Amino acid sequence: MAVRPEEKKDTQQVTWEETRAMMERGMPHKTFKPVTGGVLALVAGYLNIFQGILLLSGSNLFPILGNFVNISTLSTGGVNALGIVMIGLGVLSAIGGFYALARRGYPMAVIGSITALFPTVAVVPGILSLIFVGASRSEFGKPGK
Repeated sequence: MAVRPEEKKDTQQVTWEETRAMMERGMPHKTFKPVTGGVLALVAGYLNIFQGILLLSGSNLFPILGNFVNISTLSTGGVNALGIVMIGLGVLSAIGGFYALARRGYPMAVIGSITALFPTVAVVPGILSLIFVGASRSEFGKPGK
């Protein structure tokens, strides 16, 4: 049995403007900043992991690191420890980059951006990542959602 239009008068009509306003209130404005910051943190993390692996293997293809740490004065254990630290910081940067891409867990995304600042070739993407992630605080949700 079909419902006649006269019988539906007790329902309230909602205009298009009211519907759009309700939808905009529930959804945060999304920009490019967390995605760009996350990608830059991933790039910086992978560069740090690559540099750490190169240090563990005994080669130094990134001479910029030599400006901060004199590799020849470090013992073999010191170079190995530096390589392990760089790999660990690179992994943290990559994890933070994934959190920034998903717009979840702002503290972890910031930690990933900060660890991307380790003095290697990745310092420029690390700085840009920190700027983009820091400027997009309002776009992040809770980690469990």
